[in-house]
Amino acid sequence: MKKSLSLRARLVGLTLLAVASVWLLTALVTWYEARSELKELLAHPPNTSAAHLAHERDEVAGEIAGQLLMPMLVALPALALLLLIAIGFALAPLRQLARDVSARAPERLEPLPIARFPPKSHRW
Repeated sequence: MKKSLSLRARLVGLTLLAVASVWLLTALVTWYEARSELKELLAHPPNTSAAHLAHERDEVAGEIAGQLLMPMLVALPALALLLLIAIGFALAPLRQLARDVSARAPERLEPLPIARFPPKSHRW
């Protein structure tokens, strides 16, 4: 039987996927815009071949995209660690409730003590 991912793992994964998607989209748009800007700037240079300019334009645009992507390779693991910690703290009461419910006998139907759980009156 296939084991499903925990809520914590799914939350971290989806958040990282969203951040990575936005970051990659931003890098792609920046690369495209940088390439267009370079194309405009190099449209009419004196005494330079078109092939050489195209190569230079692509090289500079690639360097810009690479410099945008390198921070992501460092930041995403750090973000994952911070998310794991934050989600772990946020789900602690739910894990405690799950332990309390699983420790009870099936015939014990009295309510759980609510002193350990946060009040429902918190409105964000």
